[in-house]
Order: sequence, then structure tokens, then C-alpha cells
Amino acid sequence: MTRKHIISLFLSVLISLLSLSNLCLAAKQVPGSPAPQNLTFRVDPVKKNNSYKWWREWRPLRGARPNLVATLSGDDAEIAKIKDTQYTFTLNVSSYDGYCMNVKDSTDPSADMVFREEDNPDTPGLDYRVSSDGTTLTVICESPAFIIPITVYVYDYGAHGVLEATVAINKKDKQTKSDDAGKTARLAIPLDDNKNDIADGWKDDKKKNWLMNNFNAKFFKIVYTLRYGFPNNRTHR
Repeated sequence: MTRKHIISLFLSVLISLLSLSNLCLAAKQVPGSPAPQNLTFRVDPVKKNNSYKWWREWRPLRGARPNLVATLSGDDAEIAKIKDTQYTFTLNVSSYDGYCMNVKDSTDPSADMVFREEDNPDTPGLDYRVSSDGTTLTVICESPAFIIPITVYVYDYGAHGVLEATVAINKKDKQTKSDDAGKTARLAIPLDDNKNDIADGWKDDKKKNWLMNNFNAKFFKIVYTLRYGFPNNRTHR
């Protein structure tokens, strides 16, 4: 075998090895199915009489249970890529000691708004799970779900905060890339456009308008007692 033939054979073997190596590397780097794109995820108050007027006027009265809804939407082609969904809702809210901010006969620092098991709907295919402190709600879906009704329970007349929501998409699908397989949304509770931690709805209550412009917890106690009477149980819970 001549030197030329030896060099040619060596180069052929080397090229074959490089090709095999590239094939193995490519096999390891095959991307999964692309995650759905251009999806919209929102949390809103439920419409009443096809209007959000009630939400603009809503105030956090003790025992109130505002109904909200999380919605995941997109065009049909992207929705068709969704194989499973899981939703997580977290309440980052005030935790005043009493039943009306610092008007109290107790020192309970629990969250002023919570999720409760008894408020969750009995919807087939949706498994609602509430954390021990009531501030986190997880909804596990047996099949893709795009409309999730939720209810918040109010303990304090001065309650305020933010509901943060996350939806995990195709979490169970190992072939889906996870870099964009999720969406987040936020909702201020109550409506508070001027961000003064007081429900905007109070401004529409003429009997309390002067009070909300000159806020004082002692005045709050007098007004609520006159209007609503003494609660049977003044403790926070």
C-alpha cells in the first residue's frame, strides 16, 4: 500500500468518525416541541349584568366574597398545543391585627383576605388545593382548562393587596421546552387606582367621603359601629 493510499484511508476514517460524532451530538440536542406562544393570561372580577361596575364600587366588608376568574386565551393553533395546565394563585395582602385595620379586640396577624376550601367550586376535572394559611390556591387540571373561577374571603374592612397568578403550561409534557411554558397575571384587590391602600369604592360612599379623605382608624370604628352595629365576634377570625 502506497503512502498516498494510507493517507487517503486515514482521512476517510477520520471523516466517518467526525460524522458519527455530529450525529450523536445532534441527537442529544434535538429540541422538544415549541411551547405555545402569544397566549393571554388574565385575572379579572366576574362580570355582573355584563358590567364591571360592581367592582369599581366594591369595598372590602368583613365576610365579603368577591368572585374572580382567571382566563387563558390565544388563537386556535396555539391553544391546540396545550396538553395540560396548572394554576397557582397567591394573595400578598395586608394582615392587620383587628377586624377593621387596627380597630381590634384581638392581636391576630393572619392575612386579611384568604382562600377557603368551602368557597371553591365543585368542578369536575379541577382539583382545588388551599394552603394551610389560606394565602395560596393551587388548581390542578386533569385536562387543559382555560377558565378558572376563584373566590376570595375577606376578614378585614381595611383589607388590601394583590392577587398574583401563574399558569404552568405543558408541565407534564417532557417534550415541551420550558423557557416560555408559563404566564403570570396580577389583580389589585380592591380596586385602588390612586394606590393609597384604600378601596376606590369608598369614595363613592357619600357618608364616608370625608372620612376617606381624612383617614383615621378611630373614626373608622365609630362609622362602622353606627352603620353595621357591633359584630357578634370582634376577633379577627
